[in-house]
Amino acid sequence: MKIISGIVKVLIVCLMAILLIGCVTVIDWSISKLLRTLVYLTIVLFILFYRNGNIFRYFWNDPQWMTSGQRLMANVGLVLAFLFLPLGDPGPMSDPDPSFTMEENNAIYMVAVVIVYMLWFAIGIGGAWMYRRAFRKNMPADPVAYEAELKHQEEMSTWMVLSEFNDPAEAHVLKNRLESNGVEVLLYGDNAPLYLGSGSHRAPVRLCVRRHQKETAERLVNE
Repeated sequence: MKIISGIVKVLIVCLMAILLIGCVTVIDWSISKLLRTLVYLTIVLFILFYRNGNIFRYFWNDPQWMTSGQRLMANVGLVLAFLFLPLGDPGPMSDPDPSFTMEENNAIYMVAVVIVYMLWFAIGIGGAWMYRRAFRKNMPADPVAYEAELKHQEEMSTWMVLSEFNDPAEAHVLKNRLESNGVEVLLYGDNAPLYLGSGSHRAPVRLCVRRHQKETAERLVNE
């Protein structure tokens, strides 16, 4: 999902760059199309960023509070918001219906054009709202503090070496004692193959505990 999300965002950035070049160079850009696109972008960006500055912070890295379904919803929303961005001017009417007068044909044509652009705006604005909704659904009150806490918890849950033993039996005795007191234990090197040595030449067995349980484990060892 993260790979798909990254591809979607790269394509959108490329599309925005092409749009910017088109606006600057005014190649095949009428004033009406330029104004229409600017109005559309203003509305979409307003929906995305109004009281929601964290979207810019997490644009490339999807926040951890979003579920897979919310990431999918956000990516679909981005695609819908920017899919029709380079929508061109309709141009002159072709193949008018001979059963209608020119005025009637022009009126029907203009109604069709208005409907197309109304659908374009509705789809794009709906897509922007989808992204905003998915992004904010589970967003914590303080995203920075939330990420810092997650990082702290991740660091505290990593394994660390508490003791080393040349005799695996001693390691198992301490392991059983710690586990009976609620300490999670991992023995590293307990099942080492014979070619790594034996007796005094054997690779030591490392008894590892979670970092956040280090103090509890040390207290139990020293009792």
